[in-house]
Amino acid sequence: MTSDQAHGTNSPPAQKAEHQSPDQTTPSEWTEQSTFDQFALSTLESYLTHNLDPTTTARALTTPINSLLDSPNRTAYHNTSHLPSEESIWTSILTLTRRVPFSSPTIPHLVSLLAALKTMPAPHQNIIPAPSAWEGTKFLWSDLPLFGMEVRENWNRVIVDEEEKAKEEGKEDKDKWTCTPDAWTSMNALLAHLTVARVADFKRYAIWALRDALEEKPTTTTTQAGSWNHLVPAAAVWVLVAGEVMYREWIGLEEPRDRGGELWDGVGFTRGRWGFWKERFKVVEVGLREGEEEVMEETGVLARRAVEKMEEVEGG
Repeated sequence: MTSDQAHGTNSPPAQKAEHQSPDQTTPSEWTEQSTFDQFALSTLESYLTHNLDPTTTARALTTPINSLLDSPNRTAYHNTSHLPSEESIWTSILTLTRRVPFSSPTIPHLVSLLAALKTMPAPHQNIIPAPSAWEGTKFLWSDLPLFGMEVRENWNRVIVDEEEKAKEEGKEDKDKWTCTPDAWTSMNALLAHLTVARVADFKRYAIWALRDALEEKPTTTTTQAGSWNHLVPAAAVWVLVAGEVMYREWIGLEEPRDRGGELWDGVGFTRGRWGFWKERFKVVEVGLREGEEEVMEETGVLARRAVEKMEEVEGG
């Protein structure tokens, strides 16, 4: 288990989520000592630990934000760090995702919560006010406002081994800019599940994950096996979770941003690219069998499972 996946937090107990009506939560309750960040994280932890109802939990999380946007203090939205903001919810969801293995039931539970969040009513004053950077944007929970931006920022994290991450202990914002390969794989699992469930559309991230893992040559500072160990598990998880949808619905979708890597000349989802990915997964598996440059067992096993899934989908 990695440090990203170790539990433990100083968040206060989620008493508001369990015992207090969300309607009783007002913007004045949030202070720099008791922030909405803490409330969001502890509420989500309680939801997962006690298997609470996703709709009730979504209401507990969104009501304070709606109340702020409908209050005379609405101009403080996004401009006072301890007050309610959807960013606290998104950050907490991604934090909890990085703490668990990619196969954990936590991830489907978080997908259910995000689906429930989309059903929540918008604030009556649903236009984001000045001086927020998002002034003038319509705020609708059905859009999961700014969740995509939070995911994109997390996508920019540098993947480092547990030993490297330990060296960063004590450095400012270390957790904001790095994550372990296990945490990276779990985040991709969340995006894949969200996409398959049609809660949100992150299919472009599938191409990016597969391209980075299978279409690029290793950099001058990493070995081929090192690159595979960091990136192949996340690519394999996309196939394991979304392989059928990928093959049956996404083949033929092309956009310039979906360009190939050094080893693939083309864009978008194509049958040729699908076949190339399958062959590259096979190369990773062979690397494990032949002891090539210390390919980790999990990397090779997931590569093999990805090949099996692809062949299963093709045969279906």
